[in-house]
Amino acid sequence: SADGADSPAPAVELAGALALPETAGPAGPKLTGRSGVAWLGEDRYVAVLDNSDLVAVFRLAVTATGVPEQISDLRMVTLAERHDYEDIAPCPPALERRSAERRRARGDRVPASVLLVCEEDTPAIRALAPQTGDLLGIVPLPAALTAVRPNRGLEALAVAPDGGCIWTATEEAVPADGPPTGEGRGTVVRIARIPVPGAAGRPPAGQFAFLVDPPPAFARVVGG
Repeated sequence: SADGADSPAPAVELAGALALPETAGPAGPKLTGRSGVAWLGEDRYVAVLDNSDLVAVFRLAVTATGVPEQISDLRMVTLAERHDYEDIAPCPPALERRSAERRRARGDRVPASVLLVCEEDTPAIRALAPQTGDLLGIVPLPAALTAVRPNRGLEALAVAPDGGCIWTATEEAVPADGPPTGEGRGTVVRIARIPVPGAAGRPPAGQFAFLVDPPPAFARVVGG
């Protein structure tokens, strides 16, 4: 603070919880294995389902203090390809404009909006059209992130508030960085900052090592 006094430590408090429906309608697919969720503005949200070809788009009403009250307008979108999807985020505006220009030049239809998903079987960060489920292209990854352990690849995805860069991170160490997590042993994950072409004030590319503590002794670590 300005007077030199110590600032209070940041804290996180659970405001409330609300379960998504088990299915999308009486005959709809099951909403199992939700792997990532993103806010799309106002009361609109989107969630990606793990090991599937499904994305859930819905509205979520919350109170002024952040307590979730009601889920409505749930819609399932089937993606053009099935992957081990792990997280989802809005597409940076500069990247969305770049994609639209390329599609217009080819005579392709331009989607009304674009989202990004990361998946760890290829691995890749993919752009998709939430209205149709079409996959629109791939965001180039740093070379170190293209050689990951099976089912230990890209686990997280986020976009900077100013849209200048994309952030992603691995679940475990890539082979070049050391062993995966084991009993009494932590791991080193990579956090990558990927600049967005054409974005104003975009930062440089960067990769950062983050040392993860070993799992607690009572947690049995198994493969798969």
